Amino acid sequence: MGELGLLTLSFSIERSELFSIVEKIVMTCRKRMAGGGDVQHFFYIRVEGQGRTVKFSAYNTTRRIEILTDKVSIHKPFCVGVSASLLYSILREIPDGQLSVDVEGGFRIGNASSRFNLDILAPDHFPAVEDPGRTDWKPIDYDLLFTAINKVRYCASDSDNNRIYTRALCVSSGYFMCTDGFRLSLYPNNIMEYGDLLIPAESCSALHSVFKDEKADGFISCDESTLYFSKGGVYLSLRLLSGQVPKFTQVLPKGPCVSCVIPRDMLRDALRRVEIIAKDGSKVLAVDLTLSASGLLASSYRGAYSAREIIPMTYEGESLSIKANLGYILEATKSLQGDEVVLEIRGKQLPIVLTDKKGEHKNVIMPLAERT
Repeated sequence: MGELGLLTLSFSIERSELFSIVEKIVMTCRKRMAGGGDVQHFFYIRVEGQGRTVKFSAYNTTRRIEILTDKVSIHKPFCVGVSASLLYSILREIPDGQLSVDVEGGFRIGNASSRFNLDILAPDHFPAVEDPGRTDWKPIDYDLLFTAINKVRYCASDSDNNRIYTRALCVSSGYFMCTDGFRLSLYPNNIMEYGDLLIPAESCSALHSVFKDEKADGFISCDESTLYFSKGGVYLSLRLLSGQVPKFTQVLPKGPCVSCVIPRDMLRDALRRVEIIAKDGSKVLAVDLTLSASGLLASSYRGAYSAREIIPMTYEGESLSIKANLGYILEATKSLQGDEVVLEIRGKQLPIVLTDKKGEHKNVIMPLAERT
């Protein structure tokens, strides 16, 4: 540690600590290129020294992240911008150990054997990251929050659908919900108390990775346009989408149905084996589900190839069949908790419903049309 009269525009930090910080920022603010290309992170990270701490921050049009660390040596105050792409690439390759960082006229980082000199963006050319100074933080259990998000987010669309709610995590006073127009997942909301919100699904993808290592208590806050998260030394804000959350609970299929209880792992494993035949390159084809006295028959056909699996279960009634997207059924099964799942079928033209044994987490899947 330096003495007060010997402070310099440099600091020391463990490589693992700095890499964790930069990785979280890159995961939060990176962009996916048009056409489904690899994600890119061509932006600057603001590095601001504040005596005994260093704050790292960055943002894009929908997200902003700040990470404060006190795991550094004493230094003079400074503020610079450095390329996220280059810094991330360097930290991925440097072995663990203590690094020295010098920001005098540039950004020099290295250890005893490696040294890298990077150009910087001066503070007057770097957009300031505003501190919202919020005072209305509410405590929240992040583990429960991440569980709820991950249970439904797989149903969000990554297409340019003009219905904005298909690209969002929809939060109401009753449920966390996601849909892509062909399937819908609802999970009970006993966590957030902000009414109806539309959170960009892409923004939610980094939440768990950003906060998973933080052991401190979690907090949340919200205004009319932004949702704020804070835990330990990490602060993150997500821009909300404008629009109304549809009343998805009103479109849940109702009325008489054929219902059966199926061992979850047995159904999941059977569908995985059928998928070997049903999958044509990256495209997943259909699965035929048939309920009979023999159990649940899952079968699929692709040209001259075929696969069939029988899942033993108790069923009394007439034989009943329905065709669905195998990938959708498999993902819904994986998302459910517990040893057993409940399958509800209301006819060839009506949605399939897969729920947990308590009926709390609901997955609704539109059937496929039968070929004539």
